[in-house]
This record gives sequence, C-alpha cells and structure tokens, in this order.
Amino acid sequence: MAWSRFSLSGKLLLITICVILLAQLLILVPAAARFRENWLRQHVQMAETSAMLLHVITPDDLSAKEWVRIFDTLNIYDITRTINGRETYIALNENVPNLPISEENIVPNTTFGDVLDMARSFYYRGQRILKLHNNKSVLSGTIEITIHEKPLFNALVGYVREVLLSTILLSLGVGVVLYSVLRHIFVKPLRLLALDMRRFRSAPESYIAPLHRKPRFDEIGALAHNFEELQLEISEALKRKAHLATLGLAVAKISHDLRNILTAAQLMSDRLFLQMDEKTRDYLTRLVQTIDRAAELCQSTLMYGKLSAVEIHKTNIALAPLVAEVAGGLDLSVSKIALKTDIPEGFMINADGEYMFRIILNLLRNSKQALQEQDPDPPNPAPAITLAALNSQNGVEIHVRDNGTGIPSSLQANLFMPFQSSSHAGTGLGLAIVHELVEAHGGSIVYDNGEAGAHFIISLPV
Repeated sequence: MAWSRFSLSGKLLLITICVILLAQLLILVPAAARFRENWLRQHVQMAETSAMLLHVITPDDLSAKEWVRIFDTLNIYDITRTINGRETYIALNENVPNLPISEENIVPNTTFGDVLDMARSFYYRGQRILKLHNNKSVLSGTIEITIHEKPLFNALVGYVREVLLSTILLSLGVGVVLYSVLRHIFVKPLRLLALDMRRFRSAPESYIAPLHRKPRFDEIGALAHNFEELQLEISEALKRKAHLATLGLAVAKISHDLRNILTAAQLMSDRLFLQMDEKTRDYLTRLVQTIDRAAELCQSTLMYGKLSAVEIHKTNIALAPLVAEVAGGLDLSVSKIALKTDIPEGFMINADGEYMFRIILNLLRNSKQALQEQDPDPPNPAPAITLAALNSQNGVEIHVRDNGTGIPSSLQANLFMPFQSSSHAGTGLGLAIVHELVEAHGGSIVYDNGEAGAHFIISLPV
C-alpha cells in the first residue's frame, strides 16, 4: 500500500515503531560486539584455569578421558603456555578441522574493531579456527589457545535473537503507548478540525462555530482559533455577497426597465423640441441632458453587471483605426478638444476588438468630461487628450493622458472601485469597467499622478 494512503494515525504509529527499532538496533550492534569479546575472554580465562590445574596436579589424578571431556566442553583444541621464556604446548584434541584460521589478541579494542570482528564471525558463520593470544595471563606469562568458532557463533546468534525479540516487543509496547498519547494530543484535534472543515464546506453561508470547544494555547489551538475566525469571516462575506447579488439583480432589472422608459422620454422630448419657442427649448435641452445622464447610468450599470461573464476572444487588431473610430463617436472636435495620437504605423495589439473599443471609449469619455468641466479661459491650456502606444519588455503599453486638473488624491486609492467618480456628470462605473476588462485580457491598468492632468497606463501581454 502506498505511503500516501496511510492515515495520519497509521503514519505516526509506523514512524514511532521504526524510530524505536532503529535506536535499539544502533545499541544492539556494539552490545553484540561486547558480548563476543566477553565470551572469548571467559574462554581464555577458563583455559588459563585448566592450564594451572595441569601445572599443579599430576596426570595420575585424572584419567585421560576426563581431561579430554573437560577440554571438549570448553571446545579447546590445544593450549600453548609461555612463562619466563619457557614454552609449554599441551595438545588436548589433535582432530583440528581444516578450516580458515584467524588469530586474535585478547586485549582491549576499539568499538569499531570489535564490530568488525563480530561482522567476520557472522560472515564465516562460525566456520573458522580461532587462535587466541593473551599477553596478560594470570600466570605472569602468555597463553595461546585454539578453539572452534562455531560455539561462539551459536552463542552470538542466540544473544542477538533474544535482544531482537525483546527489542521488537519493547518497540511495539512503547510505540503503542506513544502513539496513544500523540493521537490524543495531535491527531484527534486535527481530525475534529478536518471534520469542521468538511462541515463548513458543505454549507459555508450557514456556518455556526462549534460549541464547548476546549481552549488550547499551543500551535494547534492557535490554528483552530484562526481557522474559526476565517470561517466566520468567509461566512459573513458570502452572506453579504449573496445579499448584494440579489440586490444587483433587482438593480439590473430596474435599470433595464428605467432605460426603456428614459428612451421613450427622449423620443418625446425630441419631438417637443421642434414645437417649442426658444426659452422653452433651453429648459428642454437641460431636461434632455438629465435624461441622457440617467440613461447612461442605466447602461453602465447593466454593463458592469455583465462583466462576470465576460469571454475574451483575442485577435490581432490595428490600434490606430480603433482609436479613430472611438474618437469619431465622441465628437471631440465639436467639444473643441484636440486628440493627439502617437501610435507607430502598423502598431498591432492582441486583444478582443469589441472590449478594447469599450476600454478606450471609457477612458477618452472620462477625459472629455473632465476637460469640459474645467474653465476654458487662460491660464488653463487648450483642452487636449494624448493617446500613445509603445512596445514594452513584457508586451505593449497604451498611455491615455489629458491636460485637465487630474484626479484628487482622496479618490486615487479607490479609483477603480465602482461608483467612484471625480466628475459631476460621471456614473463612477467607467473606470471600474475598464479595470475589469483590462484584467480579463491578462493585463493591468495604473494611474500615474506624476504629471498634471490624468494619466492612465494600460499594459497588455503580447
């Protein structure tokens, strides 16, 4: 089974057992090496004791069979004793197997050396003859014995088996206890938190914080507390969003019906305009302008409400003809506003033609309204709008600038929010629509307040 399919509890239990087993194994290796060293030292001591017996008693005291039985029990083949330069060789068993011979000194060794000796014993599986040298004999001399390694190997295997069994049992016991503690401290709270997440996901608008939750002051408690606050904030935001969506739907319906009513009023006022005297026509002109602004507000509201369903279909379009088309519809020359363009010949952009038309239309219309509201007399310069395009490092840039009074600093922070306008005739939706359409193209729009007048920079990807 893949590791990712294990639950957090299962992973915790397996990791706990594996860590304890690893720790015990790291202890077992040097312990087994010390067991081997002690086993060999004990046998050398027993051989020294046997040599002392041979030194102090006569052969008649024990029969030859009894001596052989004693040394067969010790698995000793021969003993060589050296005292004051005099060497004595005692052959106890002449039937020495024809096996590899390894010589070892019974002296204090490093842990690494003991581990290597133990590894060799396991490698040869006890099929060696060991010649053991002890230069610090109790006989004030040296002693050398020859033994078979098989009994040592069997004893070593038995010791490792017992330690491994006890290690496994200890690991399981400690692992279960540690797992139970950690599960109660960590896993159970996380499961409750995951359950709370699923419950919140199923009905985020109607989320209610769980009651009687025990307070915790550790990291998990902080996580649960922050997540609960986040859930409440999201729930409240969704409720407000649902309320605004309902309200927006109602406003859209009202705007649609009101636009139809205002259109009919415009037609009637146009007919009345032809039949009235000069003074009445002046009043009627103001009425028509008011109706036009109301109709524009309805149109902008409907447009902004449809932005969530915008689908961008990009094509390569020439920018200069598009700007000329927008300018022709705004009648800038009639308003005595000059439009200056700085667009390279054949300059192309990758955008949706219809929505790009609306972006430029809204920006130029805002500049037109701002310039119409300022005093045309000197020292104010002649009203003008400049539209420039250039290639940038990440795509193209379109600059729209006018020489009006600019946008007040108090409005710049929320400039692209709906219903934020510095113009008395504006609806406050033009820049919000521009912002949404530019982002739908994968681009960005910023306001540059470094110069006089309003200056917007549109960045579009290639």
